Amino acid sequence: MSSAGRLVGVMLGVVFAMRREPKRERQAGSLTELTLPHVLRAQIKQLSEDTRRLRAERDELLGVLTRLAHLLELRNASPTHPPR
Repeated sequence: MSSAGRLVGVMLGVVFAMRREPKRERQAGSLTELTLPHVLRAQIKQLSEDTRRLRAERDELLGVLTRLAHLLELRNASPTHPPR
C-alpha cells in the first residue's frame, strides 16, 4: 500500500471515529474550547508585562553601556593616560 493510501485510510478512520464520539465528550471539548481563549488572553497579558519589564531593563543597561563607552573615550583621549 502506498503512503498516500495509508494517509487516506488514517484520515477516514479519524473521521469515522469522530462521528461515533459520544455527545457528552463533544460538549466537554466545546467547553475546553470556550476556556482556551481566556487562558490565551491571560498568557498574552503576562507576556506583554514581561516584555515591558525586559524593555525597561534593556534601556537601563544600554544607558549604562553608553555612559561607560563615553568615559572610556574620555580616558583614552586624556594626555595623562596613553591609549591601551
